[in-house]
Amino acid sequence: MENHNGEIELKKDEEPSPIFLNNTKTKENISSLIGQVNNRTQCFECGKHFRKGKSLQIHMTLNHGFPPPGSSASSDDQAEKSSDCGASTGRASCTTSETVQTPAQQELKQIKSMIGELRLAQSTARVEQLLAGLDTRVGRLEKQLEMALNSIYTLVQLQTGINSSVTRFREEACEQLKTVKAILSESAV
Repeated sequence: MENHNGEIELKKDEEPSPIFLNNTKTKENISSLIGQVNNRTQCFECGKHFRKGKSLQIHMTLNHGFPPPGSSASSDDQAEKSSDCGASTGRASCTTSETVQTPAQQELKQIKSMIGELRLAQSTARVEQLLAGLDTRVGRLEKQLEMALNSIYTLVQLQTGINSSVTRFREEACEQLKTVKAILSESAV
């Protein structure tokens, strides 16, 4: 049963379920992390100082992958953070070496790789779209070239026909002129 604060209350005879225990532990871990962030103005990850606690909260969310205050993070994420950072034991800072990555860093790497895959998928789709457009344009260009070649072929054939007609006309005209010349030379004599 939930009370007016959103917390789950148990009856006296009832045993808590594992989900209830996990949610309670998660809420405690979140509260512990928020308490650590709220009580300090220095980032325990990188050591940067802030004038206001709100600035530190924003810094922790943006730069170190912590959930924003008041947000509901999944119990798996919080369990990983509490086991790595010791939030459940009350330690104030995480001890990380250069080779060991925090779950937040691993999550960020996974998100970055997913974004890269999305960009790749988008660019692949864009490339496919561009290729389809190019294919359409090449098809149109092929048709236009074919029409132009057919037109050129027709023009060449017309030119050949005209040339042969002109040649034939010239030969006939020469013969006719020779005939006229012969007739004129006979009549002049």
